[in-house]
Amino acid sequence: MTFINKEETMNLSNLNLPPKGVVAIVGTQWGDEGKGKIVDLLADTWADVIARGTGGANAGHTICVNDKSHVFHLMPSGILSGKPCYLGSGVAFDPEVMRFEMDELGGLGKSYDYLRISRDAHLVTPIHTILDRVHESKAKSGKIGTTGRGIGPTFTAHYAREGLRVVDLLNPDKLWEKLNKYLHAHTAELSATRIAVKDVMQADEFLTQFADEKNIIDLERMHQAYVEFGERLRPFIADTDSLVRQAVEDGLCVLLEGAQATLLSIDYGMYPMVTSSDSTVAGLAKGVGLRESQVDLCIGIVKAPYTSKVGGGSFPTRLGSAADDEIYSGTTPNINSTDPGKQGAALRRAGKEYGATTGRPRDCGWLDLPLLRYALQFGGDVMAMTKADVLDGCAVIRICTHYIYRGLDYDFGDSVLKSGDQVDVAFGDDDLLGHMEPQYQEFPGWQGDITTIRSYDDLPPELLDIIEYIEADVGSKFAIVSVGPDRQETIIR
Repeated sequence: MTFINKEETMNLSNLNLPPKGVVAIVGTQWGDEGKGKIVDLLADTWADVIARGTGGANAGHTICVNDKSHVFHLMPSGILSGKPCYLGSGVAFDPEVMRFEMDELGGLGKSYDYLRISRDAHLVTPIHTILDRVHESKAKSGKIGTTGRGIGPTFTAHYAREGLRVVDLLNPDKLWEKLNKYLHAHTAELSATRIAVKDVMQADEFLTQFADEKNIIDLERMHQAYVEFGERLRPFIADTDSLVRQAVEDGLCVLLEGAQATLLSIDYGMYPMVTSSDSTVAGLAKGVGLRESQVDLCIGIVKAPYTSKVGGGSFPTRLGSAADDEIYSGTTPNINSTDPGKQGAALRRAGKEYGATTGRPRDCGWLDLPLLRYALQFGGDVMAMTKADVLDGCAVIRICTHYIYRGLDYDFGDSVLKSGDQVDVAFGDDDLLGHMEPQYQEFPGWQGDITTIRSYDDLPPELLDIIEYIEADVGSKFAIVSVGPDRQETIIR
């Protein structure tokens, strides 16, 4: 959660930001690292233009202005800066979510006049959303833990060359042709799962309006709704990739806003428990029309010394599970408990680790250096540490330094991973990750409030030791240390 105070300005001189050019903000873990706070900080103080190029409404970021919370899923986090904000061609665009967020901002007297939406972004329709939720409901033990926002089927349609794009909203005949073709391509699947489709449609007010008396998708209603979306969004639809490239050519400061994170990247994440776009700096640059080589600085966001995860898949340093949130609902778990479930629940509550998109409680665990080493291979010239203040009351902090592999022999071709081997850098494979036994080094906690500290040298020596240990280990510097949720609770080194 980010708090904006427009009356105060952060001194960014120590951050060595380029005087002009491109800065990218990417997550190095499973998302929820606090990217929004850093985006907000740089959007208001450094950037001329903010652009987002990956993900869709499956992302979630909460910003607080004067004690008022704004939860954005699709709207760029920099929209409150009053500067041009672009959604690039790499974004899965859901017009219903955007309409809701526009109405919410308008109702609060906030402007979104400088928003521009890529005409080439792929379009999320109710068909994609229904397919997504039906697939997940049938997956049973293989659930990925999607948000059910239709993102996966939208990107699948993209690569199957049967997708719709935002520009189709402005061309009713072409929109009808594409909707009709896509629906018929999936008629057999929808018919085979009719009961599940009915349940999905009846459970969602927006989807319900597109069901006929037989609970079959009514294409005419859907087409009409999306034509109306097109008229509402017409002033905002543009060739945003060209706008971003022009901003770079004009010598403006362009901030790229990442969604999700490296370990969720379709190309480099813990496959198959990943999202449907490349959430590294390479995918982010591509998604706004740039080359990765045009990024002058990539800031990798690291939630530390603990981390969190939502959705399915392996998490070696997990403390208990998200289910403990309900088990301990009537108690006050202690962050120093020797029970992993209670300690994880205490971290979750202290860090407010609940998804902005779904409200789901996140699993919490210790910082995992093998995963961080892996992620930094794909982007992170410097790092930003977030949410360290969540551990203010923790007596002993554990950091995973390496794994011991406990699975069957695994043949990579040029090498073989054997049970008992030490693993220092994770592999992009969720199944292998599930057979890794974390090995820890313990550090004493600082057990005091760090939210009032504004100088790096004034941080508790225990925290300084942890920061410098991580830096030496991964070979990257923490240029930013967040000591609280407020913008001013930030140290620039």
